[in-house]
Amino acid sequence: MSLPGKGLGPSREDQEKHLQALLVQAVHHHQRGQLEEAISLYQQVLQARPAHPEALHLLGVCRQQQGVLEEAIALMQQALAQQPWFPDAHYNLAIALKQVGYLEEAKAHLQQALEQGEWEAALVPLLQALELQPDFTDAAHILAILLRDCGQEEEAAKLFYQLWQADPADLAAALGWCVSQLPLLYDAPEQIASARQRYRQALEEVKARWEQLPRDPETLEQAAAGVGSVQPFFLPYQGQNDRELQQLYGSLVGEVMAARYPQPSLPQQRRPGRLRVGIVSGLFRDHSVWKILTRGWVEALDRSQEALYGFHTSAIQDEITRSLPSRFEQFVAGSRSLMEWQAVIREAQLDVLLYPEVGIDPVCAQLAALRLAPVQAMAWGHPQTSGLPTMDVFISSELMEPPDGASHYTEQLLLLPGLGTYYIPSEVAPASVDWQAWGVDPDRVLYLCAQSLFKYLPQYDEVFPRIAREVGQCQFLFLQGRLSQGIRQRFWQRLQRAFRAYGLAAEDYVLLLPELSPAEYAAYNALGDVYLDSIGWSGGNTTLEALPHGLPIVTLPGSLMRGRHTYAILQQMELHETIASSLDEYVQIAVRLGLDDRWREKVGRQVKARQERVYRDPAPIRALEAWLQTLKS
Repeated sequence: MSLPGKGLGPSREDQEKHLQALLVQAVHHHQRGQLEEAISLYQQVLQARPAHPEALHLLGVCRQQQGVLEEAIALMQQALAQQPWFPDAHYNLAIALKQVGYLEEAKAHLQQALEQGEWEAALVPLLQALELQPDFTDAAHILAILLRDCGQEEEAAKLFYQLWQADPADLAAALGWCVSQLPLLYDAPEQIASARQRYRQALEEVKARWEQLPRDPETLEQAAAGVGSVQPFFLPYQGQNDRELQQLYGSLVGEVMAARYPQPSLPQQRRPGRLRVGIVSGLFRDHSVWKILTRGWVEALDRSQEALYGFHTSAIQDEITRSLPSRFEQFVAGSRSLMEWQAVIREAQLDVLLYPEVGIDPVCAQLAALRLAPVQAMAWGHPQTSGLPTMDVFISSELMEPPDGASHYTEQLLLLPGLGTYYIPSEVAPASVDWQAWGVDPDRVLYLCAQSLFKYLPQYDEVFPRIAREVGQCQFLFLQGRLSQGIRQRFWQRLQRAFRAYGLAAEDYVLLLPELSPAEYAAYNALGDVYLDSIGWSGGNTTLEALPHGLPIVTLPGSLMRGRHTYAILQQMELHETIASSLDEYVQIAVRLGLDDRWREKVGRQVKARQERVYRDPAPIRALEAWLQTLKS
């Protein structure tokens, strides 16, 4: 009589234990820097199970450390094919792709990693990578960016500075050091002035060091590669006129790009026929820049007068991207080197080159610093002057710009009528959401605070407890988005202090809702009673997407164009009652809307009835076409 299993091979459970033991041994060797031993053990695991995602990933990390980057990338891609939800593999693949120069793919995988895991958790594999390989500068760069985004600005600045001191041609590290002087979120208003001063001093130091560097090909290549990798994205959220600072930044990156890529002269005479108009963007996809600006150009420009050429500079594509080739004379998308992008744009022999934004997409930031067309213009996808000597015109909105608007730009200001855009509303059906499970009380007055948390400046925090004190039964529904726990916690502590100053507890009135899908966001707008616009940098796309739901909108226009988006929208709709002229009036309007049900319903009906006035407005497009036609002469 034989025992069960006698004479058979090891059971599946025993195999799993054996493979796990091999993997543990391999990791042990790996952590001690014994790469050959670790590789041998990882390969044994893969001989038994070729699709083992962890072994594929870690073998790829070993190959990466050995400098065999193409094999490392292939192994990590195989790991992700087996296990798409794998933040560590996305992190390490992003680093490897950055090492071989595939910056857009690297960015896409880093974004995947951040979407799949907590930002703070992302620090762990990067710290481990640096322990194994202290001179792993690509990992150090990404670690510094994540430290900044986790609210650890001082640590980020220190690491960036160390990288720059070790290699003065590393402009990415130098600019990272500058930008790390600008917190994502401020604890107190007085921090803004000190941050601006530190940023200015850092920029001046980097510019002075750049002017002393040799102009050999290797130095120029490395410096130019750093342009766009870390941008002063958060500078305009301070609510200040940034023209001088942007001009300092723009002159630096402009000099770097001009030294690396000397530009041949452009044709003196334009080609006969239709005006050749190029649009360069990394956001030909489901993004607010596409929704507000680029889509209207593509949909409404008169093709009998203008021939459109599109250049999608990002590796990230979606259904919108894939639908666009037929809408252009030529539509180029996908990963290319900067030299290749320059060539394909020059080959189009454009009369004018339009950038919906400068300040978000890294490749656009590099291209915008070069002269690729006789006339180059940017719009307000990131509503901030570029400061670049290569950017000629800033396309803006007549209703949004303040009287002294021209003084805020290094470019010539072109004002288009109304909102300055041909906006086509999105149609997203609201999802069914259990709001009460998230703490929402439908019996209270619900104030929607729909902006990114870094749009809220500390000097205006008082409006929330002041409204709560008067209305009583209300809630403020903020959206935490994809921000790190450190940033969310900083914002929450700020609101706690603001409410305590008025004898109230933020916990009784404020909710930070998790990131919402488009359908959930539509349900959020349908849920609310009042929309509270952010002060300093106003809502643009968020306000437009609130209109179909008939939400009364409270706004206080600021002194800069980016603080007047909602003001312009309400002006176009001829709804003036909820536009405040002071902080006190902002609170008074919000309180009245909370307490006076009849007035709130009346204003909501007006919003719903007049929303069409801001949709598909032909006047801005006709004015843009009229300006374009002047370029023929």
